[in-house]
Amino acid sequence: MTRAASHFARAASHAVRPLLALVLAVILPGTGSAGEIECGRAQFITYRLVGRFKLSETALGTCDGEWPLPGSAMRAGGTPAVGARGPNLVLRVDEDGKRAAIVSFELPQNVHQEAVGNDVYTNVLHFVPTQIRGAATGTIVGTTLLWDICVTPPSYGTKRWASSELATGPGCLANFGDSGNIWCSGWACGLGNLKTGDNPVTRPPVWNQPLSSFKFDGSDLKNFTTDFFDVPNDRKSARTQLSLRGTEVKRTVETTPDCACRGGS
Repeated sequence: MTRAASHFARAASHAVRPLLALVLAVILPGTGSAGEIECGRAQFITYRLVGRFKLSETALGTCDGEWPLPGSAMRAGGTPAVGARGPNLVLRVDEDGKRAAIVSFELPQNVHQEAVGNDVYTNVLHFVPTQIRGAATGTIVGTTLLWDICVTPPSYGTKRWASSELATGPGCLANFGDSGNIWCSGWACGLGNLKTGDNPVTRPPVWNQPLSSFKFDGSDLKNFTTDFFDVPNDRKSARTQLSLRGTEVKRTVETTPDCACRGGS
């Protein structure tokens, strides 16, 4: 082989290698550096979320009750009412129309409670950051979204359940947490394990939140309701519960990334 021919062969070899790598990355998903390979189509349904907040088993029953959420209560000169920073709840429904996952969740709680001996303003945002793989997964059966297994601790369903006692399983809403403030005034604040004045609520802690099934009013999945489900109360002063109602505000069909539909990273 002449010197010119040798140089030409080496140059051709260098040119082919990047092309070959690109071809392999397409043929063998997951081998490239891009990380997400398209593999299916899914509906992403955005719901405006409202709900109910329920307190029970409070000291002497003085603060038991239910309040609508998100609410708008705020103390003059105090913590402003909190609001959702984006869509309240986004649900991904996979191409088969059966598998579904919560992608993000936000529900403000602006509640004013007055009772004998205390005055309480709660301005807290319950939220889960966006998780494209799904923060909780389940299966749609008829017009009901049944969540995958979520094993609750023995204290779940009582006022003794704290965020440190984790539920486990893919049907739990992962990375759930709160931020905001609870303001209390009156001699009974201590009965609820609250300080007089501000009681900041921060993340962490975060936990895996058990959910009630989503009950849709039709196969088009436009609206849903849930029964009450418990949320932890680290002060162990009352049993705290939420219920939800969702109304569709937007629906898109998008290509699902490989990490979402195959469970890769």
